[in-house]
Amino acid sequence: QELEILNTAPLTGVPRAVPVKLVAVEAGGGVAELTEPPGCESADKQVLQVSDACDAVFVGGKESRGARGARVDFWSRRLHASLRFTVWAPLLPLRVQLGDTALEQVRGWRLPGGPESAPAEAEEPGEEAERRARGCRPQYQRTAVRVLAHFVAHPLDGGRHLAYLPGPDWLLDVTHLVASRTRVQDPRVA
Repeated sequence: QELEILNTAPLTGVPRAVPVKLVAVEAGGGVAELTEPPGCESADKQVLQVSDACDAVFVGGKESRGARGARVDFWSRRLHASLRFTVWAPLLPLRVQLGDTALEQVRGWRLPGGPESAPAEAEEPGEEAERRARGCRPQYQRTAVRVLAHFVAHPLDGGRHLAYLPGPDWLLDVTHLVASRTRVQDPRVA
């Protein structure tokens, strides 16, 4: 059985981990705890990492791609086991979708304050008159912004045929993951 990890760490900076508990299955079918610390290694560290204690498989954001069939090996004495994962990683660059791409000034609607001022939260009594004296600034239309991404897994054989989650025609909405880190390049425009 292949496990799946959705690697959102490149978008959020927050690692994603899958806990691992290793046990030995005896010849009679009994399950026993390992008596010695196991060894472990990821077959491709550009896709998937494993903790030093071998108790978690994770993606931390530094991985360069996703993959199907990424393998992590575990061993203890003569025992050996492997886990396989499909790691879905965002295909960069992300796509930005605007509800309306042409925003204009709303005629007849002006906000108090000069062009450089932002609305004040709490003002002293004398400040209101001073603000009004500075004039008004125009109000502009607003629009919704969505950030979308393909999540892909590369084949292990190095081929070019990417697998898309859930399919090549789908983009996943990652706005909630990147909203706090999204910035406007030119604040004079938006």
